[in-house]
Amino acid sequence: RSYLMGSLFAAICHQRGFLPLHASAIETPQGAVAFLGASGAGKSSTVAFLARRGHRILADDICVVDPAAPRERRVLPVAPWLKLWDTTLEAMGESSHGLPRVFTEDDKYRYSLQQPESTSALAELILLERDDTLREPVFERLSPVQAMQAVLDFTFQSWLVRATGRTEHYFLLCGRALEGVRVTRMRRPWGFD
Repeated sequence: RSYLMGSLFAAICHQRGFLPLHASAIETPQGAVAFLGASGAGKSSTVAFLARRGHRILADDICVVDPAAPRERRVLPVAPWLKLWDTTLEAMGESSHGLPRVFTEDDKYRYSLQQPESTSALAELILLERDDTLREPVFERLSPVQAMQAVLDFTFQSWLVRATGRTEHYFLLCGRALEGVRVTRMRRPWGFD
């Protein structure tokens, strides 16, 4: 199931002209906020804690953006679960007991969500970066060039874009999807506090 909902799903998204971003996303009154980052950057943990504060989760690990959809329906709901490490569940006051593992030997579990699916406008992308020299988070607005590079860097299975000869087309899709979207880098120390 993990491979089907990961690599294979991303390949289908690329074929259909969607942007599969390596991001988790929540819904806010202003639209979707997606958290981009490398594996282990804290995307799922961030949205898990924001969900506890009342935000609806739209995506975990792969955030699908449809650049051809009307602006208010560009972010498509993806998975009805979060993939959370045991340490994140503990910090949330939850137990991993009885939860299915994502992979057989990892301490990462599927945490099911009971919420209705909905589409949303893409309002903001936040690039998560770890910086243990900081005492508290620092936010930096990215220029359009930096924003485009972040989207290209954090496209899920981005090698498929090059392998299928769709680099120029994908670049144009990214540009369309980023219209009116604020892109921010959030550097923060590691930890749940």
